[in-house]
Amino acid sequence: MTTATSGGIARVLIDNPTANALSERVCAELLAAIDAAEADPAVMAVVIAAEGRHWSAGTDIRDLELPDATLALAALCLAVEGCMKPVVAALKGNVLGGGLELALCAQMRVAAVNTRLGLPGVALGLSPGAGGTQRLPRLIGASAALGLLLSGRTISVERAKALGLVDRIAADPMAEAVAAASALAEGGPAPTRTPPPDGPARGGAFLAAVDAARAVTRDPEPAAPARIVDCVEAALLLPEDEGRTYERAVFEELRASDASAALRHLARAERRLGLNPDLAGIELLARRTIAIAGEGALAADLARDMLGRGMRVTLFDHDTEVLTRTIGLVAAGYEREDPGGRKTAEMRRQEWSRLDGATEPRDLDGLDMIFDLSELAGRGARTRMADFGRFAAEGAILATAATGPDLDTAITVSQRPRAVLGLRPAGPASDRLFELAASPITDREILAATIALMRGAGRRVVRTGLGDGSLSERLLGALRFAADRLLEDGATPYDIDAAMQAHGWQIGPYAALDRQGLIADLEWRARLETEDEHPLGTAGIGLELLEMGRGGISTGAGYYRYDADGNAWPDPEVLSVLTGTRGAPVRGVTSGVILARLLAALANEGARLVEEGVARRPSDIDLVMVIGHGLARWRGGPMQVADRTGLLAMRNALRKLAQGRDERFWRPAAIWDELIKTGRRFEDLNGP
Repeated sequence: MTTATSGGIARVLIDNPTANALSERVCAELLAAIDAAEADPAVMAVVIAAEGRHWSAGTDIRDLELPDATLALAALCLAVEGCMKPVVAALKGNVLGGGLELALCAQMRVAAVNTRLGLPGVALGLSPGAGGTQRLPRLIGASAALGLLLSGRTISVERAKALGLVDRIAADPMAEAVAAASALAEGGPAPTRTPPPDGPARGGAFLAAVDAARAVTRDPEPAAPARIVDCVEAALLLPEDEGRTYERAVFEELRASDASAALRHLARAERRLGLNPDLAGIELLARRTIAIAGEGALAADLARDMLGRGMRVTLFDHDTEVLTRTIGLVAAGYEREDPGGRKTAEMRRQEWSRLDGATEPRDLDGLDMIFDLSELAGRGARTRMADFGRFAAEGAILATAATGPDLDTAITVSQRPRAVLGLRPAGPASDRLFELAASPITDREILAATIALMRGAGRRVVRTGLGDGSLSERLLGALRFAADRLLEDGATPYDIDAAMQAHGWQIGPYAALDRQGLIADLEWRARLETEDEHPLGTAGIGLELLEMGRGGISTGAGYYRYDADGNAWPDPEVLSVLTGTRGAPVRGVTSGVILARLLAALANEGARLVEEGVARRPSDIDLVMVIGHGLARWRGGPMQVADRTGLLAMRNALRKLAQGRDERFWRPAAIWDELIKTGRRFEDLNGP
């Protein structure tokens, strides 16, 4: 923090690179500067501005784990709001969370044209903690305030001005703020603001906005949205100081909740994805051309995103019909993505002109990157890596969706072992997170360039080591194995799916199997099974269902029966098969037992992956399950659940399970004992 006084105006600059986080130290320094300016007779007014690109991104997420988080910010906000001299905020860049709460306390807000404002705390399961829910609705009305608070989205400076959140937009916000502060100090009029139609002065409209928000925030978990609505209501019903006290109690209540702890854990995990100190300072080669081999929506979406970042893209497939179909999906994606015409016709024409198709490896001569997704469709892409290695440009990236031994083969046959890496989506729920598997000899520039290319295409990357299968495959294999054993213990596919969906999964394992197709599942299990690792077990009753012609959704029946509209229904015929397989009737397994068993299986497999060096961090396991496999974010992921449950309790549960059948599968990984002996958790292995 720096302070300078000139012409009676104290210029107080927030200076805490890179996002100007409002740490306890920064808040204390700002508070001291405000107090000093108020006591200095030579100072007529104060301008709070910031060094760097951004005003402030608010409280650092790591500081939220500290006792009394944001108390220093709340004290600073009161000091700014109660200052006897005019205070003007000169905003720029990101004004988020606690940064916006601080700006709300100024008498006037002047913002640069690049300013974006928001209160994203709801994404962390939190309400504002420094008075934001009390000041914001008084300024812009209940409906607009709730829109910002509940969405967590940022808004443009133009929208902020229209709402009354910003008073002026300026090319030079510091100069404009100084001029405004001088005028206010000389007795000039305060900014004229139109009272919001649903502000506190209009109680009926205010309560109507609160009731409308409450109607769509009834879910008990995560609790933050509903509690934020309660806080905004308090801005109408309680005096300001009591409203702030109420908000503070809600903030602490939410901060102590499992849901917020899980959401904060995942936010830190996502932040770590960008931390690659071993790749810092590497000068990247210019890469402008990429080939994508494979078919379907994934190849088409990735191609479109690469075109959008200015690359020339060649779609590759030996089959002309498949190639034509994938190109058609690219075109359809443009229509779906841009219905409002955000891209001009010329922009779309230019992107389309950079798209080519090829059916022979020699057509890929000289390309900078070849990304082979064909392995995801089980089409033996690894056998083509020799051709790709022969034709790609010097320094090209050779990426393949192959995993395990298939990836090892691809590295060998390419004749470019330092250029080959594994790259595949981290699960079926989203293509926004990819796993990047590299060997110890993979070229560091290749690694850094791949991460940069994927980031430019809107994808995040989880780096992994080489192993028997990807993180996603290994975790999914453990989940399915444990689920199949539950079938043998008396559960039904419908019990298991219902328990998982109630816990926050997008889809249960047996509904997912029907979507994938039971034949594809059998092929997948056969490919993953190795002699050295625990087996994936039988396919449950999948083989029997296939023999009955039940192949999944595509055949109208699998674990479920499907009507003409594609709706899934439990099927007594499947229960009959289960009864015949077990030799005993369905006897039911509670949802608590189902969830405990499945989460233990996932946590133990995650522990093995960390122990083997395939996963770099336990938090990466959680990201794969949440983003890649559709577990609700507020549940946190299996490794965070293990920490929350207690490692000793979960290790003992695994030991008990290992006393029955499948001892190799349930036997706790050695890392459980190591962490327990040293009093550590999986969180302690994640790093900063």
